[in-house]
Parts: sequence; structure tokens; C-alpha cells
Amino acid sequence: MALPKYKHLFHDLNLPEIDELTSFSLIPSHLERQVAANNGGLDLSIRQKILQLGDYELNHYRKLVPGFDKRKKKELIELGLIKEYSEIREPCSMLVRNFKDLMIKVGEIYQIAYAHYVLAMNEDSGFPYEWCEQSGKNIIASSWILGFPNASYVIDLLDYHGYNVFPFVISQSFVKGTIIIDPTSNQLWDYVKENQRPRNMMFITKNDAWEYRTQYNYGNNLFPSHVLHIGKFNEKETMGLPSWNQLYEHNITPIKEYLQLAFDNPINLDSCLA
Repeated sequence: MALPKYKHLFHDLNLPEIDELTSFSLIPSHLERQVAANNGGLDLSIRQKILQLGDYELNHYRKLVPGFDKRKKKELIELGLIKEYSEIREPCSMLVRNFKDLMIKVGEIYQIAYAHYVLAMNEDSGFPYEWCEQSGKNIIASSWILGFPNASYVIDLLDYHGYNVFPFVISQSFVKGTIIIDPTSNQLWDYVKENQRPRNMMFITKNDAWEYRTQYNYGNNLFPSHVLHIGKFNEKETMGLPSWNQLYEHNITPIKEYLQLAFDNPINLDSCLA
């Protein structure tokens, strides 16, 4: 389902089979164990194990996060942001045939975040703390290149936290929903042991609203206020992904407006990639 030249990098994950959409969360530790079964048993809860990976192993994860630490438009185009996606000027969602295809996409998106976690841990000893902006932009840049133009970086400006969303539309039932993944979720759990904090929290929700509560900021709902999407990135005057400070000046889209526009603009990714 991802770009054909990257498909071999993804594993088939055993995900829940659903025949209707209700909001639900996936268990990060279960997803981690499935990926670990295919990558030699890497345990993301042990920082030292991640830091002991050699160049050969790290190169595998780099291929899954090709936009890691890239911010300039020229850099991302050179890495393979395909022409069909560079023409998008509005928020978009991905059109999938059925719930089975949706869960395949969910598994691929999780593996992008997993690979990002491994690289980010090797890049900065402080990760994931105060890395939500860096991580969120790494994820959207990589996802665009890998074939997910619906990837966006959302920001809760009130609570000062950001993460990633992937709107979708099911063509067989016209159900609309959003895949949410937080690549720095383990920084939000102060009263849980470091190695037991949920990494890459992921959930799927129907329509245009969700609750995201952790131990961060008195358990406030981290539902976002604004979003940075590929349409804004593709505007002619935009040179790349804006910094956090520039987000206030950049014309980012309010979240409710963004989601409605995205649902009204579903893109068949497979036809783009044919």
C-alpha cells in the first residue's frame, strides 16, 4: 500500500479486524513486540540496546524515515516527493476501499513512527523530551515521501504539544475518520516508570473529534487547535517546514476547518502511485 519501492521495508502486522468504525486505541507494547519479532528482537524500552545498533541496522530505519531532519522544500523534493503530491494545495485524506485496507495503512504508519523512534533516540540523548515539534515534522516529511500526503502535524497551542494525524475516508461505506499517532507520547507520563511509558501511542477515531488525555498538564485534553498540512507546504511562497515560532506567523489551518476540508478531498493513493 505504500510506495512500491519502499514496500519491502514494511512488515505485515497482526492488527484488529473491524467491520465498523468506533474510536479505539492500539496497545503500543503489542505493536512493538510484533515489529521486534521481525527485526531481531530490538526492545524499545531499553535505551542502551537502541544505542548499540550498528550502521547496517540503523540504515534500515533510515530508509523508513527518509525525511528525517529535513525541512527545506528542495531537500524533500530531491528525496522523492512525487509530482502528484506537490500539486496538492488543500488538506486531503486518503481514500481506502474497506476496513481491511485501512488497517494495512495503520500498520505502515506505525512502522514509520517506530523507525523514527530508533533514529531519534540515536540522534539526541534527550529524546523524546521536548522533541514533539522535531518528531512531528520528521513524521510528516517521511510520510509524504513514502506515499501518505494526508499526513499532518497538529498542534495544541494551549498545552504546547504536537503530534501527527492521518485523515481517511472509506470508499465502500463513506465512513470518515482519523488515524492519530504521537511519536513522543512517552514524555507525557510523569508517574509511570521510564521503560513502561507508552511509546508511539496510536488510536483511530471516527469523524472530526477525539479526546487525548495523559498525565501531561493536569490531564488536559490535547485535542489540537491548528495543523500544518501538505497544502500549506506546497504553497509557492513556502520554502519549507516552518519552525515553531514561525507557526504563529504562518497561515496554519484551524483543526476543525482542516478536517472538514480533508474529508471533502479524499485521494486514492493507489491511483496516484500506479
